Amino acid sequence: MNFVEENDVVLIKLNNGEDFVIKIVKDGFLSVPFGTVFFNDLIGKEYGEVINFRGKNRRGYILKNSIVDYIFNLKRKTQVVYPKDVGYSILYLDLKPRDSVLECGTGSGAVTAVLSRAVGKEGRVITYDIDPENSKIAEENLTFIPFYNNVLFKTGNVKDGLKERDMDAFFLDVPDPENSVENAINTLKHSGKICIIAPTFNQVQKVLEKMEKMKNTIDIQVWETMIRNYKINPERLRPEDKMVGHTTFMIFGTKVVWR
Repeated sequence: MNFVEENDVVLIKLNNGEDFVIKIVKDGFLSVPFGTVFFNDLIGKEYGEVINFRGKNRRGYILKNSIVDYIFNLKRKTQVVYPKDVGYSILYLDLKPRDSVLECGTGSGAVTAVLSRAVGKEGRVITYDIDPENSKIAEENLTFIPFYNNVLFKTGNVKDGLKERDMDAFFLDVPDPENSVENAINTLKHSGKICIIAPTFNQVQKVLEKMEKMKNTIDIQVWETMIRNYKINPERLRPEDKMVGHTTFMIFGTKVVWR
């Protein structure tokens, strides 16, 4: 059985649909408008158990914190990349244990966490951001996930060039990717893959114009992912009235020997 221990990072899911990602510290507590739950009462409980809030007759559940919960609840200064886009990118980059991956545009560390888990204990993630404050926030955020000590945070700008070479993959999420894509691809080993995040059409156009002139990149593709949630009433099964539409475009390419 899995039981809650002190210093665990958990998900509190309330009956009204609200979620809270919290760290269980001795004598800590979570207060919401309808009551309070004390962390000392949660230590020793089995994951999945009902928890009761003191103050009013409200209940919730204590669950293990998933990577998606982490992404939507982390502290951030920058816009987060949606799980639907991150998941597709990880698969298309073919990331696996022991791989080495570069990221530029650390932001709040959401993608960094996914990359860390994808490459495993023996892999490595090197992540750059031009703003040291972003790196600091991301490093703090990663303390909330029980993954691996395989992330190296650096301050720098990919436009200035990076010293890393023979990387398996590159995840590029910067405001002007067309000015960085060539330096990014130069860090890859032959057959290494790149994913470039570009939210707007004009960004995609500029990146494609740049990539088409490069002689060491093939299999250039542009993708967009769409998902929609469904109402769970079995008698009235239908999509939700609102959905997350366009979030970003993903541009992929593979490095080859100079053609």
